[in-house]
Amino acid sequence: MNVIAGAKTDPGQRANNEDLYAVVDTRNHQMRVDGALIIADGMGGRSFGEQASAAAVETVESVLAEMLDSHREGEVVIADALATALRKANAKVYELSHAEEDRRGMGTTCVAAVIDGETLYVAHAGDSRAYLLREGLLKQLTADHSYVAEQVRAGAISEEGARKSRFRNIITRAVGIEPSIEADVAQFEVRPGDVVLLCTDGLSNMVEENDIARTLSQATTPQAGADRLVQMANKNGGKDNITAVVAHLKAGTRTLRMQVADLIRSPVAAGSAPWADDPSSIPHASPSRPAPLLGALVGLLTAFSLGAALWFGTLLTQAGYHFQSAPPFAVRPRPVIAAPPKVFDAAHVAYASPTVLYPMPVRGDLLTVSPKDGLITVAALSGTVVVLSPEGGILRYKFQLPAVRAKAPAAAGALGANGATLHIAADPQGNLYVSDALAKTVTKYQPNGVALGLVSHLSLTNPQAIAASSDGTIYLIDGERLKVLHAKPSTTPLPPIPTPGTVKLTATPSFNPALAESVTPSSSAAKSHIRHTGYRHFRHYRGRQL
Repeated sequence: MNVIAGAKTDPGQRANNEDLYAVVDTRNHQMRVDGALIIADGMGGRSFGEQASAAAVETVESVLAEMLDSHREGEVVIADALATALRKANAKVYELSHAEEDRRGMGTTCVAAVIDGETLYVAHAGDSRAYLLREGLLKQLTADHSYVAEQVRAGAISEEGARKSRFRNIITRAVGIEPSIEADVAQFEVRPGDVVLLCTDGLSNMVEENDIARTLSQATTPQAGADRLVQMANKNGGKDNITAVVAHLKAGTRTLRMQVADLIRSPVAAGSAPWADDPSSIPHASPSRPAPLLGALVGLLTAFSLGAALWFGTLLTQAGYHFQSAPPFAVRPRPVIAAPPKVFDAAHVAYASPTVLYPMPVRGDLLTVSPKDGLITVAALSGTVVVLSPEGGILRYKFQLPAVRAKAPAAAGALGANGATLHIAADPQGNLYVSDALAKTVTKYQPNGVALGLVSHLSLTNPQAIAASSDGTIYLIDGERLKVLHAKPSTTPLPPIPTPGTVKLTATPSFNPALAESVTPSSSAAKSHIRHTGYRHFRHYRGRQL
């Protein structure tokens, strides 16, 4: 689908224009979609509304360009990319709003639309709208997140009452107001000739939908339509900032498959005749006579040649050949021989200070890292299991966990007392990482039980679930801060474990963490016990992990 867009914004009667829009250059960004449009209406007073809308539009554009890159074909679902873009925009605006006391309460509406072939994807938060015009009929694609809109949907007031209500500017969902947001995402079928409109409430509150439909239908270009709509809103009062983004959808270049289908489809099968659009060219009736034999033979040979070409082209495609316009017309790429993987020594690396990978609150009892692709799995406080990329972006939601329940109190000194537990992870080489919530440490062990050192400079307050990836990166949930942290390998050696005091080993056939005395890492009996129990039980003693 070819997307031709035009846009116009105007402050109306306001001193500042807090609206912002973007028509994304998908070709320049090398995106795998035909078009992307974004619009935002900031709020917060002074210049904060402008900052909120700018941050939202810039973030959404950046995330879409990254996740919908043409080199990542098939990796990311477009609807998920839109949802992620609005979540990251929300996090950015929320961070800005808490940077200074005066900025509290700043936020913005946001509507983002992506056109991919004959499908339109729309994500939104707030009362800015998306419309679709088809054959003169205008359809609203988004449902306003506002108080009066909810009253209309509930049947409490009419559309006209909502338009005149003094509460029409109260919105119930916006970007940057809360720590997290779930945008509404939907998809629609589109056709060549359709018109897509994104607009802020400065337009939809001032111009009737019938007038919008008539103006878009009469406009010869999308820019002319956007200019005319903004002019009409100003003429009707222009009480708010006004922004309109208009996109005309045109038939794109037909694919080779479609062109071949056109060649082999007869006029009758296609549902039309060559003279259907020109009545004057309808042939006159003539006496019926047999077709010449030569014409029949030519038709058969043509059909046979076309069929043979299609069959041969299919065989070449299945064999891995690519077609090009210049000789040689069919080329088979040489197989790419992958270089042997580098051997990574995960045992002797230290770690830099961790940084926040995923800023949303999470539970402290789930953290895994896939050794195959590095994807991280955590659980939100609501119980939703989230899959993150190694860079921290949300890829998808998996399933819902049961709600968090309070743990039963444990005996004093027992493993798990006061809600604190030990968590263990292993890297692909078998090195173990033990997270101790009471000692606030992470200790690294070789597979044979020899302690390699303390990862003690991570500044942890309540370390819980832990995981290690194949490149040596540690991922950790800090239960006090409810954040996912990650610490990448560095060249600094691991800090040594301080030498513990003299302790005794309890001679019990079965290890009981609630009754056993502490043991020293240097004790052969202790190492033997740790090795044979598979690192399932560790005892905390005097702030040190054994």
